[in-house]
Amino acid sequence: MNHSKTILFITHRYEPDLGGLSKSASRISQQLAKMGMQVHVLVLSREFPQGIIQQDRKQHVNELTVYRMGISSRHTTTMMLALHQIRTMHQDHGYDLIWGHYAYPSGFLACLAAREVGTASTVSIRGNDLDTALFSGQAFSHLLWTIESATALSCVSTQYAQRLRGMSEKIQQVVVLGNATDTDVFAPSPVADKSPLTTHEKPNPFVLGFSGELREKKGLIPFMEAFDRLSRLIPVRALVVGEVRRSDQHLVDRFLEQKQELRSYLTITGHLDDPLLISKYYQNMDVVFQPSLWDGLPNSILEAMACQRIVLAGQVGGITDVIEHGKNGFLISMAQMSKAAEGLMELFHMSEDQKLCIGQAARRTVLERYSLATETLALEMFVQSL
Repeated sequence: MNHSKTILFITHRYEPDLGGLSKSASRISQQLAKMGMQVHVLVLSREFPQGIIQQDRKQHVNELTVYRMGISSRHTTTMMLALHQIRTMHQDHGYDLIWGHYAYPSGFLACLAAREVGTASTVSIRGNDLDTALFSGQAFSHLLWTIESATALSCVSTQYAQRLRGMSEKIQQVVVLGNATDTDVFAPSPVADKSPLTTHEKPNPFVLGFSGELREKKGLIPFMEAFDRLSRLIPVRALVVGEVRRSDQHLVDRFLEQKQELRSYLTITGHLDDPLLISKYYQNMDVVFQPSLWDGLPNSILEAMACQRIVLAGQVGGITDVIEHGKNGFLISMAQMSKAAEGLMELFHMSEDQKLCIGQAARRTVLERYSLATETLALEMFVQSL
């Protein structure tokens, strides 16, 4: 393989930004650099004045250089400034490939710039970009032009790959590149001390876990409703490792106003940067409940499975590629969400041997198909094909 490729990687989320998009952008660009590619990351950021470009010295490692460009409050201005910056960077570095992480704006800019300068382009479809653009006229037109213009597309699930192929016969190449996680960091360990999560009123509670940003699309309402219904049946605590999206905080506030008695049994850690600490929190969870209403392939599910946790997740997107119901985890359809508490009670009553068998199968799935080493091999083959 030619390891001397020079890649411009465009994204609007990058660590230390929150969320799965930031995690995947950071991880994939770093993987490409470790493979010997020279990678320049252009982050469209709200943290700088518009048009200002700054190199992120903290992110400069080996063949990876991160630049952050301040965006404008006016979308068209942002796009024109970004396109001008991409042209300038290409003149200086002569990129072999322009990579857009997320269909819009990053993927659109990648394809537009690549056509102008005569180089290859690829767009990484993450899930939410495809799901939401299908139902917006302007967004859909940008999406369709982007997926038809890219040299190649990647996406996080077979479901999304099938959808993309069905949208246009002009699409040149679609490859499934699922997410990945560090299986050394996220690994089973002795169960953590649950004492911080207990009270004298409800000893040894069943811990219902969630990891990531709790928001509407991630199933905030089904999660809280299941927590409420379980609390009437068994001693239970809800543990959210992460935070609630600001725009959805009112949903949690309203729930707790109506269910004052549950306030002291809900723990929300806030955003955590330390993967080892997050891994320790997983050990506290009896079941990781991720009732996504639509989703790509959440990092949290792979992390939980790598930690040998029992996972009950929404039957959507890339989740269905990972979880085989009853063998390495459990799936729940949107139509069944109202009965999630009943399903969780079934998991509560599972024998320890059954839980161990499911957990071991879950970790084995991640080790075989979603480890960093597996992702590296897949990325090498994908880039080599361009």
